[in-house]
Amino acid sequence: MTRTCLLAVVVVLSLGARADAGFVVVVNTTDAAVRFTVGHAQADPRPYSVGPHEVKRVPVGRHPDLTFESDGKPLHFRLAPYSAYAFTRSKVGISFQGIELAAPLPRPGDVPEAPPKDPKPLVLAVRVMVDDAEPRARAVWEKALRARVAAASAILERECGVTLKVAEVGEWRSDPRARTVAALLKDFEAVVPPVGRTVALGFSSRPIAPPTAADRCGAAATGGPLHRHVLVSESARVSEAERVELLAHQLAHLLGAAHSPDPLSLARPTMGDGKARLAKFRIGLDPLNALAVGLWVEEMRSGELKEWGDLRPPTRQRLAAVYKTIAHALPDDPIAKDYVARLDRLAPAAQKVEARAPTLTAKQQAVRKVVRAVAIRAADLSEKPEAERPKGDDLTAELVRTAAAVAATQEEEVQPTALLVGLGLALDHSTTLRDNLLTRTFCRPVESDAERRERVAALGSPTMRGRRDLCQHFVVSAALAELLEPAAAEAAGLLKERLDMAGASGFSFTDVAADFAGVEFARELHRDRRAVARASVVFEVKSFVPDVAGLAEGLSREKFETDYGSESDPRFRKVLDDVRKRIAVLRGYIR
Repeated sequence: MTRTCLLAVVVVLSLGARADAGFVVVVNTTDAAVRFTVGHAQADPRPYSVGPHEVKRVPVGRHPDLTFESDGKPLHFRLAPYSAYAFTRSKVGISFQGIELAAPLPRPGDVPEAPPKDPKPLVLAVRVMVDDAEPRARAVWEKALRARVAAASAILERECGVTLKVAEVGEWRSDPRARTVAALLKDFEAVVPPVGRTVALGFSSRPIAPPTAADRCGAAATGGPLHRHVLVSESARVSEAERVELLAHQLAHLLGAAHSPDPLSLARPTMGDGKARLAKFRIGLDPLNALAVGLWVEEMRSGELKEWGDLRPPTRQRLAAVYKTIAHALPDDPIAKDYVARLDRLAPAAQKVEARAPTLTAKQQAVRKVVRAVAIRAADLSEKPEAERPKGDDLTAELVRTAAAVAATQEEEVQPTALLVGLGLALDHSTTLRDNLLTRTFCRPVESDAERRERVAALGSPTMRGRRDLCQHFVVSAALAELLEPAAAEAAGLLKERLDMAGASGFSFTDVAADFAGVEFARELHRDRRAVARASVVFEVKSFVPDVAGLAEGLSREKFETDYGSESDPRFRKVLDDVRKRIAVLRGYIR
């Protein structure tokens, strides 16, 4: 499985206690370095560079913005703290995407507004111990193991901001009957008790039996996050570079990493595969484990974390989302599943993370990215002071541009679907597309019920031509034109108005104008392959939705029949022709 298999937009959803810092994880899946900046409202942008296949943690505040150039053009993205992102190669240059998680994350209310200063590494004190089967003189093995610990420390400091400090060097008498790493670890834990918050690193030279298919320990083992012992077998015939990687692998487990399907990850299940011997191989974490370990390390910095129950609720929810994603990607490995179960047992029922089975098609994944991006932007805008929030048509334009910016990063053939259906879901507070028999199969899996509730709560009131209902008519009709066909979408709009004649709202030509404009917007995106990218920069309501002044609405059946007869009546057709002419002269549709 490659690093790009889990890519999509990520979103954050509910509040928690304040954190001391925030960060995002960025991975470069391309073969060339990528330079970018991360900026905040009241701070100068900071420059960064991420090398080929490198994973980098970047400190951020609550509302970070990332900028980079692709094909000579600057691209801007709003980031969500405690999320992971990837630079990927596309047909048009470098693209930037979020890494999809299997459950929603809490909103970053616990993240300070200002980005944190570069934190000092977290110092982890270790005790280096060898057993009585060690054949070398102390001066020899101590020098070798100190060097190995230092090499592993350099990897951990680069990957997750943790440095190792040797606090003690010693020996222990191991059980000669122990023939597996698991048995040696159990013996080591019994003979060498924990001392304060130090971690005991045991290196055993006793011969061990070849591992069985059921033995997941291999040549080393530990108990996972907050454990105080690591046991490494020295009997394996591997290079010193592989021994360094094996030690870093186990310490990553101790810091919260689960096994990863990423073949380049330090957390891949199989160590000793020879990759560490390659001069160009970079020993480092995959982005999801970098996110998980970063969350654990952040909690450890407080000095108050002694057991899983001490994790702050927002961190529990973030970790659960990450581990659920890893568990889905590597279903036969028990580590991530066990961590999810432990976190779920700690969470009150009201705070359970809602799982979402990631079984989406490529088009659904693209639509989901757009919907989640709009949800993030709407939530960000809702937190601004009242005087600074865009409203009405300006809010709509802001959210459409956000959606288009994300849609433009998708493969060219799915860009129109991503934007049209994404907007139909994201800017509508109703369940029209989710409930319609012809569209619900596609639309319902794109957004969970919990995510929809959070989005609607933060959405505000985006309008078109000053009216909320016209915005909904426009985006839903645009989505129907994409999911069905333009003619069917127009027919659906007219049918709804006929049905409305029996109710209080009546037939509305203004609604029809918005419906037809949405259908024309869909046609425009398919006529011009650059339209999606252009919308991310220049979209404004008045260029795509006509002025509706003078169009009749609120018509009862009797009034409609008196004034317009039927849909085949010339009087009715004349109004429809007027609507189409109003749309045709708009700047957004003039070629």
